[in-house]
Amino acid sequence: MRMKMSAEKHERDLRFYNKWAPTYEDAKVQAVREQIFARMLAWLVGRNVEAKRILDVGCGTGAFLRMAAERFPDAELVGVDHAEGMIEVANEKAAGIDRLSFQVSPAEKLPFADDEFDLVVSTICFHHWLSRREGVAEISRVLSRGGHLAIADHFAIGWLRPMFALGGSRDRIHTQTEIAAMFAGEYLSVRDWQLLYGLGPLRIVHGVLARRV
Repeated sequence: MRMKMSAEKHERDLRFYNKWAPTYEDAKVQAVREQIFARMLAWLVGRNVEAKRILDVGCGTGAFLRMAAERFPDAELVGVDHAEGMIEVANEKAAGIDRLSFQVSPAEKLPFADDEFDLVVSTICFHHWLSRREGVAEISRVLSRGGHLAIADHFAIGWLRPMFALGGSRDRIHTQTEIAAMFAGEYLSVRDWQLLYGLGPLRIVHGVLARRV
């Protein structure tokens, strides 16, 4: 199973999100994103995940971290995104929140020291990374022993598996077995899976929670 998309597809994604950045949070789909963010945060709190330094990989305009600032009132929050336009908007929207900062960076080359964070999150971005395997390796590097990784995304679960295969996106979307194997290779042990968004019987976005061992 491939864990890396083509550079051409990745550059196309970057151009798209840079162009969308100024109106990203005005889109109707933002209401769905906010539901996912809220459910993910409630799930983390319910699983007794504590954090003093949080990293959001693929943070977009920083909406998740602004919400997380309320759930984790004592934590320092850092966001990275490969799209410069997204980071520009994120900085504007976070003006005045001292413990929230943003940097331009791909998931595969994080500008941080080893063991720097005790919680790393990524919401609806994992399938856009140039290399999921390299991104997970970098997250493991910057995550402290005992820290957590939480990813919310589309996974090849149930009806989504054949749909993404037919759509030619199977290289971006992974099964639970593939995720567990990928994580285990980078010292991450899966703790839990959680449905975070669906429409009726259709399960669309799941969360996976792993611990750095």
